This record gives sequence, structure tokens and C-alpha cells, in this order.
Amino acid sequence: MKKTELLQLIDQDLLDKLFGFCYQRTASAHAAEELCSDILFELVKAGNSEGEIEDEMAHAFLWRIARNVYADYSNRRHREVDRAATGDPETLFALLSDEEDTAAKEAAERDRETLKQLYRRIANLSHAYRAVTIAYYLDGKSIREIASRLGLTENTVRQRLFSARETLRKEVTNMETTQKPVTLRHLELVLWGNGNPVTGDPRSLIERQLSRHILWLCRKQEMSAREIAEELNVPMIYIEEELALQARGVGETRYATLCKLPNGRYISNIPLLSREEFLEGRAIYEGHHPALCDKIQAFLRDPKIAKAHFSFPYLNHAPTLDLIWWQHLPVLAYKLGDMVEELLKDKYFADVTPDERPFHIFGYEATGIPVSFCGWDGVSAKNICGYREVYLENLYTPHLAHHFHCGHDVGNDAKLQLAIRAIEGLPVSELTEDEREQAARAIECGYLMREGDTLYTKILVMKQEDRERVYLVDHDFRDQIRPIAEEVAEKTAAWIRSVLPAHLLPCYQMVARLASTSIVEIIFDDMVHRGLLELPERGIGAEGCWMSVEK
Repeated sequence: MKKTELLQLIDQDLLDKLFGFCYQRTASAHAAEELCSDILFELVKAGNSEGEIEDEMAHAFLWRIARNVYADYSNRRHREVDRAATGDPETLFALLSDEEDTAAKEAAERDRETLKQLYRRIANLSHAYRAVTIAYYLDGKSIREIASRLGLTENTVRQRLFSARETLRKEVTNMETTQKPVTLRHLELVLWGNGNPVTGDPRSLIERQLSRHILWLCRKQEMSAREIAEELNVPMIYIEEELALQARGVGETRYATLCKLPNGRYISNIPLLSREEFLEGRAIYEGHHPALCDKIQAFLRDPKIAKAHFSFPYLNHAPTLDLIWWQHLPVLAYKLGDMVEELLKDKYFADVTPDERPFHIFGYEATGIPVSFCGWDGVSAKNICGYREVYLENLYTPHLAHHFHCGHDVGNDAKLQLAIRAIEGLPVSELTEDEREQAARAIECGYLMREGDTLYTKILVMKQEDRERVYLVDHDFRDQIRPIAEEVAEKTAAWIRSVLPAHLLPCYQMVARLASTSIVEIIFDDMVHRGLLELPERGIGAEGCWMSVEK
């Protein structure tokens, strides 16, 4: 007979006999009821335990439990009698020692701590084992009920319970030596995006520290949920939930940060570099920045190039060469990175098919590294201020503030609308009082300039059809920096293969882009230091901002 079948033997006849057994051995019916309840509690516990007994020994087993409970009851009663005394209660209370009470409290506290740790160990079991353990021990379900609810065989449930008990027994036994606090250090990651984020941008999934640490552990090696939980000392229940979230992904492409492998383990789906790896790649470009800046300066100051830049058919009332150089400098600065990517594709990674995701994220650990961004963002607006389409672009660096970012609503930006209306000149007399106030702000931020009673657009303006043609004059710069690009490409290829795991090699272009991020900032700062560029007084102005329009 299985012990779980013992509960079927507890009928009214047995209950009457148990009460009689207790009544004969206690001083009152109340005490007998209390003792009988204790015996029934132990009988139910035994009936919910694993194991088997011989059928003919079942009743003997039940009465042995009853006698053991009575023995414990008798010992407690004798201890209480030994402590009993007569006399004035206040006097006696003052003479009593609290040693036993203190010991009892300490024992109870230890039990509570052990139970708390046991619950924590249960939470550290994987979902399959955690589910049967909770159902059996905490919910009081039978093996048959658990098997039916989970769609498992009874043998499978027994095996999982056995394995879970062994795991818990070992961990509770070694609790004192294995216990350690959860320590998630602050992990600062810089994550770049490239492409169309509408298709799916999983950066929103890794804003929490737990998410970042899991991704960090899996960035180069596959890991199981158990290994991650042990490494971070975080209960499995949280790790499994987080892994499911990261592997599910976001957006129409279900872009996920982690891949779940056929063996049930996980590995990163995005390139993520350590601080040291990132700095090593960045040093490749930074080592060539003085020579690159010399090339840029000589190119922009070449009279033939300067004349070509200045003669471009801008629509402004009075464009300046300084503003024109701000427009061309990022093209020249990014040209080295573009050439390196081309060389990587054609020469060093010709055997690797680049990942064609509509949107990529990639990044690095930024702990201890000053984080600064140089960006080039654009926004468009249709049927606004008398134009069929307007496309606006602006640069931003650590020293040059942005006017807008991608997705900016031009229709609700009064200053930008005034800049569009003032392309061919806007008389001040035509402005309302509210528009006059907005015009003053537009002048302050560099969108407008005033000559007499007319406002003109200060930022560069060109026709939409000329937008691609404006940079044609810079094409010759490629030949001048080709030796630099070839040397950087060779070093970058070796660096990429040393930092990227094999399954992420198709993302090599994104990692190459990480290495070149700082060079643009360095070039801007160097050009300002050399006097080729001039920063606006308050960090924001017409510098680095332009638009193209279509009637």
C-alpha cells in the first residue's frame, strides 16, 4: 500500500477510537480534543508523503504515529508541571529565568530563516521541477492530481519530486556555505541603432539591470537558465521569465536580443563589446586622426574646392562659407568609415553575407568611458508653408546642441515654419504679435536673420533636386585618404574577428561602425581648434543645420 492511501483509512470509527485514546490520557475533554487534533495532523502529513507500507501493517503504522504524538505531548506536560509553583504571581514571575524563552525564540527564528531559505531554493528550481514541488508540498495536491493538471505521467511527477527533494536537501544542508547576496553591479551599456526602428527596436527590452546582466553573460557563449541563475544568484523564476521576454522579441520582425538554441540554451543576438574591446577598436581610428584632419583641412582650403562649395546654388539670401563647411565636414569625416566598410565587405569578409535586418542594434559597455554622441538627424514635412515637401537636417556634437531629432513634428514647430516662410524673405509687418515673439526665438537659435524690416532664413537652403548633388564635389576626397582607409581596414578586420563570436560575424559592419564613432567627434573638435569651424556662442545656431525644399 502507498502511504498516500492511508488517508482512506481515517473514517469515523477510527476518529472515535483516537478520541477515546486521548481522553483516557488527558485531564479534560478540551485537552483530549487538542491532542487528537495533533495526532490527525501528523496522520495527514504521513498520508501525503512518498513511500509504501505493507497492507497488514497500515493500522499499526497509524497507531504508532498516535503513540509518538502522545509521547511528545507527555514530555511537554511534564516540563510545564516542573515549572509550576504556588505563591504570589508577581513575586514568582520576578524569580523566573527567561533562558528557556530566549532559547525558544532563537529556535523559532532559526526555523523561520530556514523556511525562508527553503522557499528561496524552491524558487531556484527550474519551472518543470518548481511546478510539481509547489503543487505537492504547498498546495497539497496528490501525485495523480498533479499529473492530470500538468499532462504528465505519475512516474514523471514522482521522478521530478525526487530530483527536486534531492536538490533542496543538498542546498539546505549547504545553506550556510553557499548563501551569497544578489549582486548586480551597475552595468552601463551604450546601444546604437541603425535603420528603421518601426520594424522592431529591442532596446526597450534591456533598460533594466537584470536584463542587461543576462545579455552580458550570453554575449559570447551559450548559457542555460540554471547557469545564469547561479551566476547572478537570482531565483530561476525571474531568470526564466526574463529569458522568455528577451527571446520573444518586439515589432513585426520579432527582433530579439537573445536566441534560444535547440538545446534550450541562450546566446546573444546582438553584437556587444566589453569596455576594453571597444577602446581597442576605437584606438585604430584615433591613431590616424591627425593625418585625417590634415587631409580635411587641406581639402576644404583648396581654392578650387572652396569655390565649388560657395558657388553651389543655395536659395539663401546670404550663405556663408563657414555654414557650408559645417554641412560638408560630416561627409568628409564619415567617408573614412564608409571606405573601411567597403574594403571589409570586398576584401576581408567576402565569405560572410552581411545581416540584412531592417534595423540593427549594437553597442558596448560604457562603464568609466565618457559617453558623448555625434549625430546627423533628419525630418520631413509635406504640404507645409506653401511647399510640397521640406526635408530638414541637423548635426549635433558634445559642443553643438541639436535643433531636432528624427520624428520631430515640424507642423507644431512655429520657429521652423517661420524659417520655411522666410526663404525668399518675410516682411516683419506681415507677422502677428505671437509670430513676432516666435521670430525673436528663431533668430536666437539661428534659424532666422534680420536685415532692415525683412526676415531671411539663415540656415542653408537648397532645392530638393540638388540635395544629392551638393556632395559631389567631395568625391575626390576619397582618393586622398585611400592609403589611410586601407591601413585602418586591415587592422579593423583583425580586431572584428577577435571580438565577435562566429554566429554574429554577419553583423561585422555594425561593429566596424562602433570603432569609428569617436573619430567624427575628434575631427569636429580639431577643426574648431584649428579655426576652420566656429561654434555658436550658446551651443546652438545656424551651424550644422540645413534644409531642402520642393515647391
